[in-house]
Amino acid sequence: MALFIGSVLGAVGGFFLAPEPEGVTGLERAAIGDVGANHLAKAVFSGLLLAPWLISRSGRLLKIAAALAVPVMLVALVLTGSRSGYIAFFVGVLALVLAYRGMPVYRRIVLAGGVTAALVAFVLIGMVTGLWAAGLYERIEQLFEEGLRTGNRLWYWMEGLRMGSEHPLVGVGAGNSPYQMAIFINAMHNDLVTHFSELGVPGLLLYVGFLLGVLRLASRTADHWLRAGLIGLFASAVVASLANPSVYVKTFWMQMAACMLGGLIAPAPRTATQPQARSAAGGLLPVQPNMSPTASHARM
Repeated sequence: MALFIGSVLGAVGGFFLAPEPEGVTGLERAAIGDVGANHLAKAVFSGLLLAPWLISRSGRLLKIAAALAVPVMLVALVLTGSRSGYIAFFVGVLALVLAYRGMPVYRRIVLAGGVTAALVAFVLIGMVTGLWAAGLYERIEQLFEEGLRTGNRLWYWMEGLRMGSEHPLVGVGAGNSPYQMAIFINAMHNDLVTHFSELGVPGLLLYVGFLLGVLRLASRTADHWLRAGLIGLFASAVVASLANPSVYVKTFWMQMAACMLGGLIAPAPRTATQPQARSAAGGLLPVQPNMSPTASHARM
């Protein structure tokens, strides 16, 4: 609930109510203060991907409020123009649908196709009407036209891999990768490459192991919708971290904590393979099927 409310307030206050900086419009806008559009896009992941669980477990008024908040957050996400944010959210939605165990697999696949069509249509409708999605469309078009050839990210990643290969055991030191580049950069724009270049192979393995542990805990959550939402949230956060830095952003760690808490606080119960009864000595003894403890004592 706290993450959902935070996402709604972040979308409304961080974008719709934020004053437009003088002389800065369109794709140059960077929300409030030093919070960039990519970080704002990541902030609404929690609300959007946990909305199905909240709606399924709430009363009528809260259901209506949550349902109305979803398009607000989705419009805010598209208005950021964050290509990585929208793609990461799309991957998270697919992960959520496919991870939901409350329906057969074939229905989940059909639903995933329907959700894909709906998200594409949402962007196209906003572009045609001029209400939203123009900035996102321009940036996606730029991505397809120029690709990574003229972009900085490919060069960042290659430089990071070079640094990690030259110092595979210890890396160049935490936070030192920007200073080891030919030109100074703020971040490597890929958390996997960042850990490899700064901490070497051991640091990369520890980070990957941490992510696998978080995913395992999220998968243990008992509630179908909550488990699916947390898996979708995990997928979105990780995919976004492959194109924009997330490891130094508080939102990323809050989302990882939410995924872990789901499995720690509300784990699915473990089913016993065989009924057991406690003996007079205090030990556990198997109970014969279809036989009460009284009947077993009678046979003895």
